[in-house]
Amino acid sequence: MGYIKRMLPILITLGLFHHGPNKHSAEFFAGEAQVSENLIQMGYTTQRFDLRYMKAHNVLTAVGFYVLLSAVYTTCLGGIVWLAPPCSSWVFLSRYSTGRHIDVLGHEYIENVRAQNALVARITYAVVLCIKRGVHWVIEQPMSSLLWEHPRLKAVLEKYEERVDTAVVQMGAYNLEAEKTLKLVGD
Repeated sequence: MGYIKRMLPILITLGLFHHGPNKHSAEFFAGEAQVSENLIQMGYTTQRFDLRYMKAHNVLTAVGFYVLLSAVYTTCLGGIVWLAPPCSSWVFLSRYSTGRHIDVLGHEYIENVRAQNALVARITYAVVLCIKRGVHWVIEQPMSSLLWEHPRLKAVLEKYEERVDTAVVQMGAYNLEAEKTLKLVGD
């Protein structure tokens, strides 16, 4: 069963209850919401989501997953959804402790590893919905992240590879004391 078919009950509900204008963008795992702040300065309307703001923004809960899909659904055609999921279990430094040095899904008996795998699966649903709705999307991760190798995300990235681009940016180039190389994958 396809991603959209599995989401159909949620999408129907969103269609029935959505009123008002769509936003230009949504930023998930926003932290300091720098992406949103910059978009606002350029005149865009935006939505920002982070567990630090509200418990309902926890994408691992049913409500949080609904919030994620709702944000994608209410982002206008040609808008952008920016996703910067936690990287701690995907980066080089934690590969051994998470078991990702053996298998990208890691030691699934560890609660955090299992949760991060589920998080990437849910993000994959959001990416597919973005693609189907004509909404641009970007996933942000440190350069050493294995997140791209998660089987569900990898399959979707391969399926839509003609639409997917990659950019590498140096965060140290933007007034940070330490350089941090980020990989941005999106359309």
